[in-house]
This record gives sequence, C-alpha cells and structure tokens, in this order.
Amino acid sequence: MPRGLLFIASLIYLLLANSVMATTVVNVLAYPFPPFLNDDKKTGLTADIIKLFNKNQSRFDFKLMVVKPQERYQPILSGKAHMMLFEMPEWNWQEHENNVQFSKLLLKGGEVYVAKRHRDQLRFDFEQIENRRIMAYEGYHYTFADMNADQNWLKSNFNIAFTNSHPHMLKAVKSGEVDIAVVTLSFLKQYFHDNPQDLLTYVISQQFAQVYKLRALVAKESPLKLTELEDLLHNLKNNNALQPVLETYGVLRQWQF
Repeated sequence: MPRGLLFIASLIYLLLANSVMATTVVNVLAYPFPPFLNDDKKTGLTADIIKLFNKNQSRFDFKLMVVKPQERYQPILSGKAHMMLFEMPEWNWQEHENNVQFSKLLLKGGEVYVAKRHRDQLRFDFEQIENRRIMAYEGYHYTFADMNADQNWLKSNFNIAFTNSHPHMLKAVKSGEVDIAVVTLSFLKQYFHDNPQDLLTYVISQQFAQVYKLRALVAKESPLKLTELEDLLHNLKNNNALQPVLETYGVLRQWQF
C-alpha cells in the first residue's frame, strides 16, 4: 500500500478508536415494575427508552442494570449506577437528597386494590385494609403503610404476604390465598388485554391505592447531567421516536414530560 494511503488509513483508524474510547457508559438502574421493567427483567419501557437513547446519540452508552426493589439505593449512592428513569422522591430518597437529583415530572400512574369477585358482586369493601389478608410486591412502598417498605414492620402491622411476581398477586387473590392485592394499574390494563376472560374474576377499587408521579433520578456523581438527560428526552419527543414506544405500553396519555 502506498505510504499516503497507509497514512490516511492509520489516521481513520485512530479517529475511530478515539471515538469509541470517548463513549461514556451510563448505567441505568431498574427493578421489576411493569410496564417500566417487566418481571422477565429484560423488557419494558425503560429497556426500550435505553435503546432509543443509544440509537439517537453517540456520546453515551446506556446500559440496563437490574436489581431487586429494596436493593436500588446502594448502587446509586456508591456510584455503580448513575440514573433511574421512573422513580419517586417519596420512595425513601428524602434522606439522600444531597446525593441525587430528580427531573421534571415524566409520567403519572397509580396502584389499585384488587379483590376476587363473588357471583354477581359489583363492589368490594376496600376500607379497613388492616383487617384484610394482603398480597404486596417485595420492596415496594405503599401509601397504606405510610411508604414504609420494611418487611418486618409491615408484617407486624398488617396481615401481609410478599411476592416477586405480579401475575402471582392476581393468582393469590383468585385462589383465595389473600383477600386483596395491591397492583399497578398499568400492569393490570396489560394483563386484562392479554387475558380478557379474567375481567369478571376480579373487583377493582374505584380509588387509587397510590398515585404515582414518576420522575427520572440522576446521581450527583453521574457522568450524565440531569439537563443532558432532559435534553435527550425532549429530542426523542420532538422527533416522534418516543410516542410509538409509549403507545406500545399503554402509557401515552399518562406521559407528562
């Protein structure tokens, strides 16, 4: 190869190598919380938004990091994880407010109580939940428990059982194992879409058990700044890349950002 061409080829190689080396990894923490991260720990809205981030820019390499709900604090505080997409300050982040920042409101949602329907029953008394057998998701924060997610405290104050499976919550209600399950409305909508035969199996509370006001969380030491994250989200919205994904998970109307 002529020296001139060899020099050009070497220069291109170095430029490409430097470009790859310049990419900064951003670890996005998530835990099972349908539809944001499904129980398979691989799919969901968070995973799809990460794909959009990586497709629409080249400065950062976003990677999904999955933990249990109760294990989400340490990776953020230690710097192993840099951000989360759908979280609430009230979920025990108040004591760490010097270490994290929250974005503008991304999405509204909520949880409802679910009970088994008996014959022609249209309503269920969801009052005095402390007298009911409850199924809850391990590590979640619930309004009826004043956002206290400590399992020992919950067991001492409620007749409560825990699971790591959202479908199992409904099965436990159906089988009579528990009286009430606290289920995310977005999961419930998808479940009934996939299992319409179960629509008459359950009674759903008319009031929310908890209202979500979900925001992105960015660790103070994150290589990605909060303003940069919000710019990325704005760009996805402005180029219409985000809308189809939100529609897929049935949360387009809940999107606020």
